Amino acid sequence: FAVLAEYIGTPEVAPGIKDPEAYKSSFKIRKIFKGSDKISDGTPVRVLFFPSESARAGDHYLIHGNWIDSDDQTARVIRWTTPIAMSAKATDYLQRMWSLPKDEPQRLLEAMPYLESGDPMLRRDSFDEFGKAPYEVLEQLKPQLDKQTLIAKINNPRTEPNIRKLCYTLLTICGTQDE
Repeated sequence: FAVLAEYIGTPEVAPGIKDPEAYKSSFKIRKIFKGSDKISDGTPVRVLFFPSESARAGDHYLIHGNWIDSDDQTARVIRWTTPIAMSAKATDYLQRMWSLPKDEPQRLLEAMPYLESGDPMLRRDSFDEFGKAPYEVLEQLKPQLDKQTLIAKINNPRTEPNIRKLCYTLLTICGTQDE
């Protein structure tokens, strides 16, 4: 599963309480990016989460979940991962990405502007899109690639090493052997 959830709050727990359930924060699902018929918008979710000082009720988080066997092996339950803070820009980006077909160049064209985003989540996700794409899909980007821009990024000492490697790969598609 992948859901956008609204942070409701984290309980204050008295010292000495050892039950992990007592520490779980409350969220409410607001958007299902990928899921099942067992969850829906508005479904409450409790997740072990230690919010930063800047976390406020109403903030949005991306949370992934997987079906697992319960501790007593009598039922299947959802184990939720640690929530990831989502800006409005990141939420819009994910909604667009989830709507695009996999293994299509449109997906990479959508991700490309975010490779150097100031938002680390956007930067990482857009880079991962290129990492998951088959080389044949990368080759379909050739008409949209600007080799001078790629060369400039390769030569820029502030370009992150992973982005520089990606630029080299893309340059093999649109550049000449000498470049």
